[in-house]
Amino acid sequence: MKRPAFRALACAALLAIASLVAVPSASAAVVSTYWGNAAAPNRCLAYGNELLGPYAQTCQFANYEKWIWNNDPSVWTPIRHEVTGKCLYARTNDLNVDARACDSTGDPYGRWAVNFPGNDGTKYAFIRNLAKPTLCLANTGASTVRLLTCNDNDGRVRWEQCPQCFGPSQREITE
Repeated sequence: MKRPAFRALACAALLAIASLVAVPSASAAVVSTYWGNAAAPNRCLAYGNELLGPYAQTCQFANYEKWIWNNDPSVWTPIRHEVTGKCLYARTNDLNVDARACDSTGDPYGRWAVNFPGNDGTKYAFIRNLAKPTLCLANTGASTVRLLTCNDNDGRVRWEQCPQCFGPSQREITE
Protein backbone atom coordinates (compact mmCIF):
# COMPACT_ATOMS: atom_id res chain seq x y z
CA MET A 1 0.00 0.00 0.00
CA LYS A 2 1.36 3.41 -0.92
CA ARG A 3 1.94 6.00 1.79
CA PRO A 4 -0.87 8.43 0.82
CA ALA A 5 -3.41 5.60 0.73
CA PHE A 6 -2.11 4.24 4.06
CA ARG A 7 -2.33 7.70 5.65
CA ALA A 8 -5.89 8.14 4.42
CA LEU A 9 -6.86 4.72 5.75
CA ALA A 10 -5.15 5.43 9.10
CA CYS A 11 -6.91 8.82 9.41
CA ALA A 12 -10.28 7.25 8.62
CA ALA A 13 -9.68 4.56 11.25
CA LEU A 14 -8.74 7.15 13.89
CA LEU A 15 -11.83 9.23 13.11
CA ALA A 16 -14.03 6.14 13.40
CA ILE A 17 -12.50 5.26 16.78
CA ALA A 18 -12.80 8.85 18.00
CA SER A 19 -16.50 8.89 17.14
CA LEU A 20 -17.05 5.91 19.47
CA VAL A 21 -15.66 7.74 22.49
CA ALA A 22 -18.45 9.29 24.52
CA VAL A 23 -18.13 12.97 25.27
CA PRO A 24 -19.14 13.78 28.85
CA SER A 25 -22.16 15.96 29.46
CA ALA A 26 -21.40 19.67 29.60
CA SER A 27 -23.10 19.81 33.01
CA ALA A 28 -21.04 16.94 34.43
CA ALA A 29 -18.08 17.81 36.58
CA VAL A 30 -15.79 16.08 39.00
CA VAL A 31 -16.32 17.86 42.28
CA SER A 32 -15.05 17.80 45.83
CA THR A 33 -17.68 18.24 48.48
CA TYR A 34 -18.81 17.48 52.01
CA TRP A 35 -21.91 15.30 52.56
CA GLY A 36 -24.24 16.16 55.46
CA ASN A 37 -26.90 13.69 56.62
CA ALA A 38 -30.57 14.75 56.45
CA ALA A 39 -31.62 12.94 59.65
CA ALA A 40 -28.69 14.23 61.70
CA PRO A 41 -28.17 17.91 60.86
CA ASN A 42 -24.56 19.02 60.95
CA ARG A 43 -23.23 15.40 60.70
CA CYS A 44 -20.86 14.83 57.79
CA LEU A 45 -19.51 11.73 56.10
CA ALA A 46 -15.85 11.34 57.13
CA TYR A 47 -12.94 8.93 56.91
CA GLY A 48 -9.91 8.71 59.15
CA ASN A 49 -8.21 5.34 58.73
CA GLU A 50 -8.82 1.61 58.21
CA LEU A 51 -9.62 1.09 61.88
CA LEU A 52 -12.44 3.65 61.93
CA GLY A 53 -13.61 3.22 58.34
CA PRO A 54 -16.16 5.68 56.95
CA TYR A 55 -18.24 7.34 59.67
CA ALA A 56 -20.45 10.36 60.36
CA GLN A 57 -19.40 13.08 62.76
CA THR A 58 -20.12 16.70 63.62
CA CYS A 59 -19.06 18.63 60.52
CA GLN A 60 -15.69 20.31 60.89
CA PHE A 61 -15.29 21.09 57.16
CA ALA A 62 -11.87 19.50 57.33
CA ASN A 63 -10.14 17.68 54.47
CA TYR A 64 -10.91 14.27 55.99
CA GLU A 65 -14.61 15.01 55.35
CA LYS A 66 -14.15 15.80 51.63
CA TRP A 67 -15.15 13.36 48.92
CA ILE A 68 -14.48 13.57 45.17
CA TRP A 69 -17.12 12.28 42.75
CA ASN A 70 -18.66 12.87 39.32
CA ASN A 71 -21.90 14.82 39.70
CA ASP A 72 -23.45 13.52 36.46
CA PRO A 73 -26.55 11.63 37.74
CA SER A 74 -26.31 9.13 34.86
CA VAL A 75 -22.80 8.01 35.89
CA TRP A 76 -22.00 5.31 38.44
CA THR A 77 -18.99 7.01 39.99
CA PRO A 78 -16.32 6.12 42.50
CA ILE A 79 -16.52 8.33 45.59
CA ARG A 80 -12.91 9.04 46.52
CA HIS A 81 -11.71 10.42 49.84
CA GLU A 82 -9.80 13.60 49.07
CA VAL A 83 -6.97 13.14 51.59
CA THR A 84 -6.25 9.40 51.40
CA GLY A 85 -7.32 8.79 47.80
CA LYS A 86 -9.25 5.72 48.97
CA CYS A 87 -12.67 4.97 47.54
CA LEU A 88 -15.92 4.18 49.28
CA TYR A 89 -17.01 0.53 48.85
CA ALA A 90 -20.05 -1.49 49.85
CA ARG A 91 -18.97 -4.78 51.38
CA THR A 92 -20.02 -7.87 49.48
CA ASN A 93 -21.48 -9.97 52.33
CA ASP A 94 -23.16 -7.44 54.60
CA LEU A 95 -24.52 -3.89 54.79
CA ASN A 96 -21.28 -2.26 55.93
CA VAL A 97 -19.13 0.11 53.90
CA ASP A 98 -15.40 0.68 53.91
CA ALA A 99 -12.76 2.70 52.12
CA ARG A 100 -9.92 1.05 50.22
CA ALA A 101 -7.69 1.45 47.18
CA CYS A 102 -9.73 2.57 44.20
CA ASP A 103 -10.35 -0.03 41.50
CA SER A 104 -10.02 1.06 37.88
CA THR A 105 -11.84 -2.01 36.51
CA GLY A 106 -15.32 -0.76 37.42
CA ASP A 107 -15.96 -2.94 40.49
CA PRO A 108 -19.71 -2.38 41.11
CA TYR A 109 -19.19 -2.38 44.90
CA GLY A 110 -17.05 0.73 44.46
CA ARG A 111 -19.45 2.60 42.14
CA TRP A 112 -22.20 4.91 43.34
CA ALA A 113 -24.99 6.95 41.77
CA VAL A 114 -25.77 10.23 43.48
CA ASN A 115 -29.42 10.90 42.65
CA PHE A 116 -29.51 14.61 43.37
CA PRO A 117 -31.89 16.14 44.12
CA GLY A 118 -33.69 13.23 45.76
CA ASN A 119 -36.60 11.48 44.08
CA ASP A 120 -39.06 13.68 45.95
CA GLY A 121 -37.59 16.91 44.53
CA THR A 122 -35.85 18.01 47.73
CA LYS A 123 -32.22 19.03 48.07
CA TYR A 124 -31.41 15.68 49.71
CA ALA A 125 -29.73 12.99 47.61
CA PHE A 126 -29.64 9.24 47.66
CA ILE A 127 -26.13 7.78 47.39
CA ARG A 128 -26.93 4.42 45.80
CA ASN A 129 -24.49 1.50 45.27
CA LEU A 130 -24.26 -0.15 41.83
CA ALA A 131 -23.89 -3.70 43.21
CA LYS A 132 -26.79 -3.15 45.62
CA PRO A 133 -28.99 -0.59 43.80
CA THR A 134 -31.93 -0.76 46.22
CA LEU A 135 -29.62 0.21 49.07
CA CYS A 136 -28.35 3.68 49.94
CA LEU A 137 -25.56 5.02 52.08
CA ALA A 138 -27.02 5.81 55.51
CA ASN A 139 -26.07 7.30 58.86
CA THR A 140 -27.63 4.61 61.06
CA GLY A 141 -26.45 5.73 64.47
CA ALA A 142 -24.33 8.30 66.23
CA SER A 143 -21.38 7.77 63.88
CA THR A 144 -22.25 4.53 62.06
CA VAL A 145 -22.39 4.61 58.27
CA ARG A 146 -23.74 1.58 56.36
CA LEU A 147 -26.33 0.65 53.75
CA LEU A 148 -30.11 0.73 54.22
CA THR A 149 -33.06 0.40 51.86
CA CYS A 150 -33.53 3.63 49.90
CA ASN A 151 -36.70 5.34 51.15
CA ASP A 152 -37.85 8.89 50.41
CA ASN A 153 -39.18 9.26 53.96
CA ASP A 154 -36.04 8.07 55.76
CA GLY A 155 -33.61 10.93 56.39
CA ARG A 156 -30.88 8.46 57.38
CA VAL A 157 -30.44 7.55 53.68
CA ARG A 158 -30.60 11.15 52.45
CA TRP A 159 -27.53 13.37 52.13
CA GLU A 160 -27.20 17.06 51.49
CA GLN A 161 -24.36 18.33 49.39
CA CYS A 162 -22.73 20.60 51.90
CA PRO A 163 -21.64 23.21 52.58
CA GLN A 164 -24.33 24.60 50.33
CA CYS A 165 -26.30 24.24 53.54
CA PHE A 166 -23.92 25.61 56.18
CA GLY A 167 -20.30 26.35 55.22
CA PRO A 168 -17.68 27.11 52.55
CA SER A 169 -18.73 26.54 48.97
CA GLN A 170 -18.19 23.45 46.84
CA ARG A 171 -15.35 23.73 44.35
CA GLU A 172 -14.67 22.01 41.06
CA ILE A 173 -11.57 19.85 40.85
CA THR A 174 -9.36 20.26 37.82
CA GLU A 175 -7.28 17.12 37.66
